[in-house]
Amino acid sequence: TQLTDIIRTYIEDAFGLDCFEKTSQEIITDVKKYLQKNKYKKRSEELEKLRTIFFTADLVKFAKSKPTEQEHEQSNQAAFDFISSSKDFLITQQKTETPKAD
Repeated sequence: TQLTDIIRTYIEDAFGLDCFEKTSQEIITDVKKYLQKNKYKKRSEELEKLRTIFFTADLVKFAKSKPTEQEHEQSNQAAFDFISSSKDFLITQQKTETPKAD
């Protein structure tokens, strides 16, 4: 749950989406809409990373599953990759939206 809390906080701060009162699927749907609206070409890759993170976390939380070391590493890597690539997208997007001073 620490990892999903980090991801939820990041999504709230970076995308401006409310995440803490929503299910994993609602968050993924909101991120998908945001990425579509902003024409992010790699959105299916990013959504798959989110699904990996939230699916594993939901299994632990609701099914009392214990993730394997490999699943734990996959979730951590997916979180790192999601934040890194979406951060780059958001920076690029911000640069194109910022009006140039004359």
